[in-house]
Amino acid sequence: MSLRTACAVGLGRLTSWGLRRVLHRNASQLPGRVALGVDPHALEELAGKVRQGSIVVCGTNGKTTTNNVLASAVEATGAGILCNRAGANMAAGVTAAMLPGSAADWAVMEADELSTVHILPALRPRYLVLLNLFRDQLDRAGEIDHVQDTILQALASSPETTLLACGDDPLSMGVARRAAQQGTKVMTFGIGEDLHLPPDRVPEARFCQVCGAELAYDYRTYAQLGAFRCPNGDFERPALDFVATGVTADRTGVSFTASGPGFGGNGATLHAGFGGVYMVYNLLAAYAAASLAGVDGLTFQRVLDGYHPENGRLQHFVVDQREVVLNLAKNPTGFNQNISLLMADDRPKAAYFVINDDFNDGKDISWIWDVDFERLVAPGAADRVIAGGHRANDLQVRLKYAGIGADIADNVEEALRIAGDLDAACPLYVLTNYSALWPAKAELERIFRQNAKFASLNVSVMSFGFKYGIPADSDLVFDVRFLPNPYYIDEYRHKSGRVPCVRDYVESFPITQTYKEKWFDMIDFLLPNYEREGKSQLVIAVGCTGGMHRSVCMAEAMYKHLRDNGVDVSIEHRDIQKNDVEEDAPGYEGEA
Repeated sequence: MSLRTACAVGLGRLTSWGLRRVLHRNASQLPGRVALGVDPHALEELAGKVRQGSIVVCGTNGKTTTNNVLASAVEATGAGILCNRAGANMAAGVTAAMLPGSAADWAVMEADELSTVHILPALRPRYLVLLNLFRDQLDRAGEIDHVQDTILQALASSPETTLLACGDDPLSMGVARRAAQQGTKVMTFGIGEDLHLPPDRVPEARFCQVCGAELAYDYRTYAQLGAFRCPNGDFERPALDFVATGVTADRTGVSFTASGPGFGGNGATLHAGFGGVYMVYNLLAAYAAASLAGVDGLTFQRVLDGYHPENGRLQHFVVDQREVVLNLAKNPTGFNQNISLLMADDRPKAAYFVINDDFNDGKDISWIWDVDFERLVAPGAADRVIAGGHRANDLQVRLKYAGIGADIADNVEEALRIAGDLDAACPLYVLTNYSALWPAKAELERIFRQNAKFASLNVSVMSFGFKYGIPADSDLVFDVRFLPNPYYIDEYRHKSGRVPCVRDYVESFPITQTYKEKWFDMIDFLLPNYEREGKSQLVIAVGCTGGMHRSVCMAEAMYKHLRDNGVDVSIEHRDIQKNDVEEDAPGYEGEA
């Protein structure tokens, strides 16, 4: 590593430390900007510390969820990974995610489609996963052909990269066809059966990528995805390497069997508790890429069992006994799939649509006229429709032309009030575009905290190492040095207890599960009694030898248990950085 790169990495890490530890701010972008400002080739240099290679995930819709599931699956094998889990997917975000530690086995990175031209030449990944391509943010990205050309240019700069593309998407296969002609190895995934779903009213990519003739379909799954073919024989869906069959998809989740020659006997039947046909594609792509990285079906399913969306994508909240479902919908296809998910819910329900026009949304919102809002007129589709965001009035007009009278709400709390006359069993679906997502998520978390149990009692959970002394302000001290110690496993020694594979190791033992059950019961008994006695602050300290592995795992478990049960709780790991840590992770607090 050159002196310039070393300075860039050092300044980037210092920026990250200051943002996280001092300002308590998100550090997903700025450290990368600082590093690239000092050395524009920093990302290329950082790629050298990845032992087995990189996987990059891109596509218009679904890349954050796909990338995070894939990263967790690879990590569950015990591999060390670097990943931009927060979704910072341009060159600065990827560089920031590459800064921690001295080495890793894999880098699993989400990339904005237009940023692939900067990211692929630097990372030279083993695989590029292309999920789908739809018209999106036209004033920034331009038309689809420009996005396709950019991805092709990126692949040309990284000739060793294998393209794993959605074989059901004519636009993705347009890229794959041209990439194969320039020497790129191509593998494909898709759904191998007719789901008997009605086609979207405004399908995209109606024409052959070779001759321009209108495509014919044996069946469609959603939007332009399906078993397509050119009537002139110039272009068709390929024989798929990774295939989903036996598909079921509804509001409760998805299940399917993943098979095909690409798995090499590593096929599996998978299920997840978050739904929609688009999620079948996301999870199939994630498993296909994970299998190429050595992940088996049992490990992947175990990851799905423990995966709970907490980044605003299909995230669930409960406010005054009403379920609130938050999701991102940033283009016509995304909105149409969310409407399908909403309509699959046979309960009475309300919908709150939020459209902003900030820079990262795109100023041109004419795409809302391509959303099939007319479907919401059907009986039982939506009992109340509410519009919000900077362009609430434009959205209200669009809904009027769909035959829907919509109220306007400035925020989620006001939308909840408007829906307040509906029975509490009626959920509220909150669908937002980019810049509205995080404010909506923050508002729902604030409302949740305000309604939290033990509102007058603030609970702090702290991990520590006995070798550094017991925290002086502890109210309750728990010694977990009797649990199996990851320190003696070479692959875990330099990873903190916040890294999922370390957490999975500690929690894989029956003694850990027995201890957690008894410990949680005890704390659940104590909290209301402490509050009754007027206690306003409670510090729960959890210790092991060095404060890096077991105490961190158990503190994280207690934090998640209390948070998920509505307790106002915070977490601190006092002694992690006093150890020789090469890999750390955000933990449950970072995922929230």
